Amino acid sequence: MSSILTVFLTAFFIGVNLQVSRASLPVTDTVYIPFTHSGIIIDGSLDDWKTFTTRTFQDSNQWPQIPEGYSISSVYPGMDPVKIRLPLSRNSCSTRLCWDANNLYIAFVVNDFHLLGQWIGETENPYIYLNDAVEVYVDSKNDSESRMDINDYQFIVDIHNQVVAMKGTISTVNSDTLAVPKEPGQNLVFKSAVKINGKLSGYLDSTGRYIVEMRIPFISVGLEPASGDTIRISLGVEDADFIYSNLTHPKDIYYNWAFDWAGYNDFGYPAVWKTAILTGRPSWYARISESYQRYWLGIILFLLVSSAMVIVVLFLYARRKARIPSFESLKQVGGGFLNRTTEQSAEEVSSGSRVMEEALKYIREHCKNEIRSEDVARQLSISLRTLQRITREEMNCTPTGLILLVRVRMAAEYLLRKQGNVSQAAYEYGFTDPAYFSRVFKQHFGVSPSEYLTRNQA
Repeated sequence: MSSILTVFLTAFFIGVNLQVSRASLPVTDTVYIPFTHSGIIIDGSLDDWKTFTTRTFQDSNQWPQIPEGYSISSVYPGMDPVKIRLPLSRNSCSTRLCWDANNLYIAFVVNDFHLLGQWIGETENPYIYLNDAVEVYVDSKNDSESRMDINDYQFIVDIHNQVVAMKGTISTVNSDTLAVPKEPGQNLVFKSAVKINGKLSGYLDSTGRYIVEMRIPFISVGLEPASGDTIRISLGVEDADFIYSNLTHPKDIYYNWAFDWAGYNDFGYPAVWKTAILTGRPSWYARISESYQRYWLGIILFLLVSSAMVIVVLFLYARRKARIPSFESLKQVGGGFLNRTTEQSAEEVSSGSRVMEEALKYIREHCKNEIRSEDVARQLSISLRTLQRITREEMNCTPTGLILLVRVRMAAEYLLRKQGNVSQAAYEYGFTDPAYFSRVFKQHFGVSPSEYLTRNQA
C-alpha cells in the first residue's frame, strides 16, 4: 500500500513541476484561425459556430507564473507576496476562434466552481477585474517585442458583460516603470454576450460555468484581413474567487488570479503571445458581392425593371397574337368569304383570298384537334411569314387569331343549333377553358355566349 502511495505522490509532484516549468518556456506553437462562411450571432450560444479552431487550458493553481525577464515586484509594484491567495478552485477554459471578411470571432467556455460577479461597473470599469472575466490581447501587425505598443489591443469582458478596451501607448512604451504600458478608456468598437450557468455568489457550485462570445471588427484593430495574414494573440481568464467582505482591501488587484493559454498568470507581454495565421478565404460569391456591393442596388433595380418590361412585352405579344377581329370589322375588310356559299371565278378572287379559302377549309376540318399556325402554312405549302402577311391583309389578324376566329364562329353555330350548352361548345371546338372561350366569344361578337343566344333566338 505504501509503495502505491509513493508512486502516486511522485507522479503528482512530477505533474506539478511539469505544469510550473511549462509556464516558463517561450511560446512557440502557432494557431491557425479558419475562415467561417456561417453567420455567427453574438448571443452567448455556440450553436452557430460551424468552422473554428479550439484550444483548452487550465489554471496551474500554483505560485504566479510571470514571463521570463520580469518579476512579481516589477509587474505589481509594492505588492506584498504574503497577500497572495491561491484560487479556491481550479478553473478550465475552452476557446474557439474563427474569422470572416470583417470580424474576428472568439468564444470562451469557462468552468468555474466559484462564480463571482459582485461588482457592477462605473464609468470606465476600473475594477472589472474583481469579477470573473475573460481577456483578449491582439497584436494586429505582429510587430511588438516585449511590451505593448500602439498596434496592440486588450479587450476585457466580465461575467456581467461589462467591457473595457485598452490600447498600447507609444508615450510610455519605453518606460522602465511600466511592465505593461497601455491607455485605458479606449472607444474600440466590439460586441460581446455572456451566458451563465450558476449563481454569482462566490460559493462552491460544481456546475458553475459561463460562456463569453466576442466579435472584434478588424477595422477596430487597424487590420484589413486577408488569408495568410499573421497576427499575435493571447487569451486569458480572470478568476475572482474571493467575496469582497472577506478581503482586507476589497479593490486590491493582488487578490485576483489570472491565467492564460500559455500558462502565465500575467499576460500583457507580446513576446509570449501566440502567433496566429488567418486561413481560408471568402467564397467567390462573397468576394464579388463585397467588391460590387455599391452597385447591387442598381443591378437589382435594373433586373426588376427589365423583367417587368419583358413580361409586359410578352403579355402584349400574346394578346396581339391571339386577337381576333370583331364581327362588324369583318364586313369592312372583306371577310365575307367566311360565310361564302357560291363559287366565284379565279379572276374574281385574289390570290390572297384563295389562300384564305384553303386555310379556312383546313381549319374547319381540323378545328376540333390541336392545330398550330405552322400546320396551316405547311398544308398550304407556303411559309409561315407569308401566311402571316395574308391573314393580316385579308382578315386583319394573325394566323393564331384566324384559328380562334373559325373555332368561335363554329361554336356559335353549335349553340344556335341547340346542340349543347356554353361549356360543351367550348370543349367541342378545342377550348380547354370555358371562361377563356367566353372572353374570345365576346371579343368577336361583342356579347357573351348567353346574350348571343338570347338575341338570336328572339
